[in-house]
Amino acid sequence: KNDMAEVIYHDAKPAQRCSRLSECNGILYFEPHIAAGASKAEMSMKEQAAALLKRYEELLVQFGSDKHHIISVTCVIRDAAEIGELNEAWDAWIDQGFQPPRSVIVGTTIAECYKLYMTMIAAKVDG
Repeated sequence: KNDMAEVIYHDAKPAQRCSRLSECNGILYFEPHIAAGASKAEMSMKEQAAALLKRYEELLVQFGSDKHHIISVTCVIRDAAEIGELNEAWDAWIDQGFQPPRSVIVGTTIAECYKLYMTMIAAKVDG
């Protein structure tokens, strides 16, 4: 008998460095995402964060979860002075009683047009 947990890699393509997300024992591990629209038009931190959270909400549902089952979130922002705008978008999006642990890190590993990227870990919803 194999007691190893099965890991499923979603949308892993041969020429890519990573998959879109991995899944193991009912837990979803999402790759980092950016607000795609920010490469086409200037967007504030609040606008990028709101767009990104909306996209994550769609992805959570697509893969069998929802924002009430988020285990943790990591945000990487370019400018610490803009954390207030990130928090405004977050507070408008997250439901009271379902606030997961969230870390915010200042870093510059993304193109200048992007003010943040975010990754989530979530549990799948049973049933």
